[in-house]
Amino acid sequence: MSDVNEVIQKIVSQESTTENLIAVTRENQGKIEALNQLRKQIKTHCEELKYSGVGGGQHRKMVKSLSFFLFWLFALCFFVLLLVHGVVM
Repeated sequence: MSDVNEVIQKIVSQESTTENLIAVTRENQGKIEALNQLRKQIKTHCEELKYSGVGGGQHRKMVKSLSFFLFWLFALCFFVLLLVHGVVM
């Protein structure tokens, strides 16, 4: 009788684990999408500043700063993606 209970408990535990993993995956996918949207917005803003021609050196500094931020944001998105797919633990 103990073996049957153990089997039932393992099945219930696996279902719970699967549900939790699916929920975490959805949550992380939403975070990735939000970060990608932010990255696109920053990239677009950088391009606009780069080609606006107004502001001279100040715009170049801002573009450089935003480009640096964009690089790290992309790195963070990539790392989260690796976490979601179980490559990094």
